[in-house]
Amino acid sequence: MDPIIILINRGDRPQRLIRTLAELRSVGMASSVVRIDAYTPEQAWEQRHRELHPDALANILAGGALRGTKVLCSRASLACALSHRRAWECVAASKSGVGWVFEDDVRFVDVERFRTMSSIAQDL
Repeated sequence: MDPIIILINRGDRPQRLIRTLAELRSVGMASSVVRIDAYTPEQAWEQRHRELHPDALANILAGGALRGTKVLCSRASLACALSHRRAWECVAASKSGVGWVFEDDVRFVDVERFRTMSSIAQDL
């Protein structure tokens, strides 16, 4: 079964979505992409009490000065972490249970190498 392809993209960034779909097309992966709406820092911050260990919350409130061992230093890093968790939950719930997760700034520097790695991964 083919892996699910997840693209994390904020709804207010359509140009990044278009550019990333073109990038995925260049490696033959644009036919069945599932777009996941990325959390904004503000949305992530609204979830902080449900999602954060107190040490991580202390680090964010400290403005980058680490106060604990659970490292998330900003609201943006919290948004990124929650977006990736949402994406991996979709992968886990998919029929294949395996997948690729990309952010909307992905760039494939060596397309042939990626295609080779992708085909090897699909055979696992």
